[in-house]
Amino acid sequence: MFRKKKPILIILLLITSILVVLLWHRIVITANVGEAGVLFRRFTGTEIDKIYKEGVHFISPLDIMTIYET
Repeated sequence: MFRKKKPILIILLLITSILVVLLWHRIVITANVGEAGVLFRRFTGTEIDKIYKEGVHFISPLDIMTIYET
């Protein structure tokens, strides 16, 4: 059973890997010291009740985080 699905799994893994590499700058967001981020979600709008503090944040590539100096 695994032998029949092995090529499909390898192709899906390669496609996923390529997408992650190409979208890495949109998935991993870093807010440096003295900065904070506000997240805009494409389908629900701006998150006004949550502020993202310093550090590394993982977001959907469809969303946009704006970094501000605090």
